[in-house]
Amino acid sequence: MRADLAANSASAVALARAIESGRPSDSRLFADPFAVSFLAPLQRALVKLCGVPVLGGALLAIPELVAPGIRANTLGRTRFIDDVMLAAVESGIDQLLILGAGYDCRPYRFAAVSRVPIFEVDHPATQARKRTLLAQVLPAIPPNVAFVPVDFNRQSLAGRVTDAGFRVGCRNFFIWEGVTEYLSQEAVDATFRFVVESSAVGSEIVFTYTDAGLIDGTREFPGGRRLLAMNRLGGEPYTFGLDPTALRGYLAERNLELLEDIAGIGYATRYWKPLGRRLRGNEYERAVHARVRTALGG
Repeated sequence: MRADLAANSASAVALARAIESGRPSDSRLFADPFAVSFLAPLQRALVKLCGVPVLGGALLAIPELVAPGIRANTLGRTRFIDDVMLAAVESGIDQLLILGAGYDCRPYRFAAVSRVPIFEVDHPATQARKRTLLAQVLPAIPPNVAFVPVDFNRQSLAGRVTDAGFRVGCRNFFIWEGVTEYLSQEAVDATFRFVVESSAVGSEIVFTYTDAGLIDGTREFPGGRRLLAMNRLGGEPYTFGLDPTALRGYLAERNLELLEDIAGIGYATRYWKPLGRRLRGNEYERAVHARVRTALGG
């Protein structure tokens, strides 16, 4: 995935998070005060307009015409990952790795993670822009955060994070959000292999993936074909997906235990309904929580 495309994708997620964060505190799913910092002036203006009654609702309805459920899933996965990560921190993890971090600001949003070593891994160009913008809103980068620039096509992930202070064999927590659909099968396998081989039993990962049926055309989803066409035209074609019905076995083969696989309906039940909101997500963009099992045969 090219650096400019990665930055565009990260910016789109930041926009969705900024709009959600602008809602009243009693109806928003989360608050990310840093998200607006990564937006262009026109995007910042859009955030303000989305807070205007009636007009905001009309503007937010436009993306639903193009890709139904994308916004609800983006927001739902953000909250889901927040919840799973905080529970892991509370349980006593040793290290937190954010793979393909983009504009993820969990290291700065949550005081609870301040006692855990955090490694932000991303393409050098995307990471450099993030660091520049963070310097404008933070007095200093927290001492527990290490930035690890990695060109996944040319450099070893294991080697780079180890050089940055990552300790092999600890109880780790990995966040891998909005990345797998742009990778090859080999790259995905290599990352799972790194997660398992570098971590103690009980380490966890939360990652997102796209239903393989959307990509290969074997399953139909509302707006799915249109989304794929837009991604291709924009230079960001989906190249990897998983079959939800085979997910448990896929993970088991890689020494990972499936804990939860969630998408639109799950987000609606867990998050939107209690807030009295009727956002509708999709079922092809999914989030997974998994855990490193004991060694195969051991």
